[in-house]
Amino acid sequence: MRLFHHLVGRLAPSSPHLPLNLRTLHTLVASRPALLTGQSADCDALTGALDQLTSADVLTRRGRDQVAGLHYALRLADR
Repeated sequence: MRLFHHLVGRLAPSSPHLPLNLRTLHTLVASRPALLTGQSADCDALTGALDQLTSADVLTRRGRDQVAGLHYALRLADR
């Protein structure tokens, strides 16, 4: 959970490490989807960060795919 919080807090569009942070977060959530269950504040923080990235238009194709995968994981966790 500590790594999850660290990465979500560093999903800033201006970050030089954005691709690395996004890829690591995507892999973390894929390997531990339980991180998103029952944590509404954490899910809200992730949703806000992903929305900010999407609106900033700074993502590569791979980055957009990872954001889409994280959005999908959030929808699954919300069921």
